[in-house]
Amino acid sequence: MATVTNTVKLYSEKGIEGITSLNRSVSSDQARRKFDGRAEARIIEIACSPAPEGHSRWTLRLLEEQAKIVLDVPVSKDTIGRAFKKKLRPHMNDYWCIPSKEDAEFVAYMEDVPDVYELPYNPAHPVVCMDEKPY
Repeated sequence: MATVTNTVKLYSEKGIEGITSLNRSVSSDQARRKFDGRAEARIIEIACSPAPEGHSRWTLRLLEEQAKIVLDVPVSKDTIGRAFKKKLRPHMNDYWCIPSKEDAEFVAYMEDVPDVYELPYNPAHPVVCMDEKPY
């Protein structure tokens, strides 16, 4: 409730610019992100898949090696570990895993969400995203 109230107040005071500009320190974790939400989703998808042959589970080192193959940008195991530590632990909770291919309709809708975040600003149709974090 506080986030919604603060956002509405900021919008009424400063307009769309007030809620679309980010007031972050350049040293914040979000300002120094190594990879975006799509890359994190791919890493989570990999971590939720069966472990490679000869291994009982995914390790950070295995995820790092697989990320070099799957992602365009190489990501260190430390970055992957920080992302998991801060956000989730997919090896402990199936809820965050990418659904099976049998649920293709859900996957299609889920893949549309990051596209909304990347839409260019349109004053006729502003996009205000309210999720876990107010930025």
